[in-house]
Amino acid sequence: MAILWNSTAAEVKDSEGKVYISGNPTEKALIQFAKNSNPNVNVMEYQRNLTDCMIYNVPFDPEFKYMSTCVRMEDGSVRLLCKGAAEKINISH
Repeated sequence: MAILWNSTAAEVKDSEGKVYISGNPTEKALIQFAKNSNPNVNVMEYQRNLTDCMIYNVPFDPEFKYMSTCVRMEDGSVRLLCKGAAEKINISH
């Protein structure tokens, strides 16, 4: 569920207890996609847990067109999660 890592949208509860997605339209769409893909995902809990695992975050930069987050996984391994414009993210093995 790496798509839930973002800095410009979140699932929130209003004063009446209604849950909605707030923030950047693209990030909101990614959260909605995650919810549609797995209706059992608790987005607020997931995002809270991910924050505890975050080692470092590079926020989205419009010049570079991507964001990156370095996280420690439950097994102790470290992963770099990146999202952004496909032409800017070069994946090599």
